[in-house]
Amino acid sequence: MSIIYDALQKVQKNITEDAASPLQPKTTQGMPQAKPKTNPILFYIFVVCLGLALGNFAYNFFIHQPKKAVASAPVLPSVKQPVAAQNLNSDKSSNPETPLAEPSLVLNGVFFEQGEGYALINNKIVRLGDEIDGAKVKEIAIDGVTLDFNGKIIKLSSPSS
Repeated sequence: MSIIYDALQKVQKNITEDAASPLQPKTTQGMPQAKPKTNPILFYIFVVCLGLALGNFAYNFFIHQPKKAVASAPVLPSVKQPVAAQNLNSDKSSNPETPLAEPSLVLNGVFFEQGEGYALINNKIVRLGDEIDGAKVKEIAIDGVTLDFNGKIIKLSSPSS
């Protein structure tokens, strides 16, 4: 029984020494205890996941900016061909009072998305305030489009009406 008693005395002595000096490293039979090793693989996995998340964020925010989906109307072949661009400076210098020729505009379709109207004029998508062949889009309605060309109002009716 003296072996058990001696072992209990050693344990009680270690406990009282640990309580007396909490800042000193704990010892087992005179040897300092080794700190538990952290697993570096978990750290590397965390760093890789963080890098992937930051890379995905940077790609989506800076490089790939998705465009809004626009429902498109079927493109109808235009019957009229647009007038070729003319040199406007030569016309103004020869006779400044001569009005510019009205552009040839063909309304191919009208569509709306999220409360905003779009028109397909000369196979180009325009919206309110855009300019096409010198004419500014003033109004887009389901039955047609109103444009302003140098103070002259041009009304294009929808091909379906």
